[in-house]
Amino acid sequence: MIWEHLMMKLVDQFLFRVERTLIVFAVVAMTILVFLDVVQRSLSHIIPLGIPGAQKLALGLMMWASFLGASLATREHQHISLDGLRKKIPQKYSALVTFISNIVTAAFVFYLARLACFQFLEELNE
Repeated sequence: MIWEHLMMKLVDQFLFRVERTLIVFAVVAMTILVFLDVVQRSLSHIIPLGIPGAQKLALGLMMWASFLGASLATREHQHISLDGLRKKIPQKYSALVTFISNIVTAAFVFYLARLACFQFLEELNE
């Protein structure tokens, strides 16, 4: 039992580091792409070559950084929640409201992830 808990903690820490690294990579890559695209547009009469798909790639990186950031916020219990509602209801219903809130949030995130996958596949087919 203790071994399983320790392994889960190690896996959680590893995933935390990987997600944090991916967010940094995504934000840096997105910033560089958008900067180069703006410079290229400003100097299009001098440098006729553009960066094909820079805006779409930057948008995709922003979406991934957002999803990974939401995952990290959830890990740290810093995500958006319906705290006001939970404070207004009796204590005995607090766990139920938290559970329902988490289910609704998870369903919404899965819906957004599904839309993101469809968008990504659509972009690949173009």
